[in-house]
Amino acid sequence: MIDAPDAYEFTSHRPFDRQRAMDMTLRTLELAAEFGASYLVLHMGSVPMNPRKWSQALTNKIATVGSHSPDFIKTKIAFVKKREKIAPLYYHRALEALATIAGHAAEAGVKLAI
Repeated sequence: MIDAPDAYEFTSHRPFDRQRAMDMTLRTLELAAEFGASYLVLHMGSVPMNPRKWSQALTNKIATVGSHSPDFIKTKIAFVKKREKIAPLYYHRALEALATIAGHAAEAGVKLAI
């Protein structure tokens, strides 16, 4: 689960969280159609990266040596490579969920904003 206690991610490593995200989204889609909403905004999830290791380190490097320093660039490239390595799993989970949701949205006449 992410920071918000009532938010579940389609990309979670926990099957329960992914199913909960699907159930809540399909219910929200029904309500959106009932209220005549044109769009439903979806936040599909994220690629989990340890913020202490990456975000904090990159922020500290910008503050101390700047964003054009070789040290910052080396760390940033390492971060991007790590994210690219693990991202396909999370991307696939998001696409699987979206395929299901899109069918329901089309039936309900609600457009999805992702």
